[in-house]
Amino acid sequence: MTSHILSYIIFTPLIGILVIAFLPKGQEEKAKWVGLVTTLAVGLLWNWRRWLLVGVVFYAITLLLFTTFGTNPDGIAGPFWTSLDYWLEQQDVRRGAQPWFYYFMMVPLYELFLLAPAAVLGLWLAWRRDALTLLFGWWFIATFVALTLAGEKMPWLTVHLALPLVFLAARGLGVALPALWDWLASSRANAFGWAATGVSGAILIMLLMLAGYTSLGLAFDHSDTAIEPLIYTQTTPQVPILSDRIAAELAAGTASSVVVDTTSSLSWPWAWYLRDATVNYLSPEAIRAGEFDETAILIVERSTLPPGGALRDRYTVVEPYQHRWWFPEEGYRATSLSSLADDLAGGVLFDRWLTFLIERVDETSLGSLNGEVLFPEQS
Repeated sequence: MTSHILSYIIFTPLIGILVIAFLPKGQEEKAKWVGLVTTLAVGLLWNWRRWLLVGVVFYAITLLLFTTFGTNPDGIAGPFWTSLDYWLEQQDVRRGAQPWFYYFMMVPLYELFLLAPAAVLGLWLAWRRDALTLLFGWWFIATFVALTLAGEKMPWLTVHLALPLVFLAARGLGVALPALWDWLASSRANAFGWAATGVSGAILIMLLMLAGYTSLGLAFDHSDTAIEPLIYTQTTPQVPILSDRIAAELAAGTASSVVVDTTSSLSWPWAWYLRDATVNYLSPEAIRAGEFDETAILIVERSTLPPGGALRDRYTVVEPYQHRWWFPEEGYRATSLSSLADDLAGGVLFDRWLTFLIERVDETSLGSLNGEVLFPEQS
């Protein structure tokens, strides 16, 4: 039975990989039908009674969630159909436009504590033909290949790679540690075995400390500062500070409303922070025409208003700010196979990796969208 289960699990993701990688343009709808029917056929051929039982349980839970417990009937199509639409459409859009090696970089940077034991112990158990390890290994490899081939590569998709690594590492440690303990407690253990065990344990502890350092930094130290690629693009901490000042001006009656420039999606997240205020979202042309209340607070992209001019004369206080910033990608995007080989041979790659893990990048190197908040004269 295990071999049938593995065959089903291996074959079904393979359909998705082939569809993503080699889908002819204009054939999206046909491909979705082929994938759905093929998956159904494989499940029924494997064990139709067991497959239907598992399917009923799975979809009973899934449909409750996709329909928001029945309040959104249109969500029924989600797990079968519409959830694929976005991904198929993104193959030409290629949002993020990351290089092919993107997840080769991201996984070691953020999931090394999982990757090391999963790789070492996973290979050991795979050589022993452990069925559960083969399942988790296929889950990781198939997902890695699919995300690498997919047009949209975003840092948050790394979680889909971390999840199978959790199970793979746990399976490896769950089998290896009891066996190792029994061996060390027996008369067969020698000094070399004890030393190797100590070194391996020390490495795992160091990796755990590194994972803690990385996680605490992400969650607390610089959760709103894009000094590492997992954060990618982030609203700067200057925005909520300015929003408090704007709210105070409106509450005091020194400004009547707010005008927000729509250039480069500057309206977000101002739409959230100013949700209780009177806000007009205008194009840069409409803003330069000055057709709005003179007592309105003006939020614009830095290049929208030219220096000088009558419009700027309305305002006595101008606060430049960084609206959103993003990780500088120029360095790793320029990597080629030849430069990667040279860096590996010369030890440069390891030095850069270690430096980044400890220091990240300097905040001044971040790219940013810059704006201005202009307060009317009476404020």
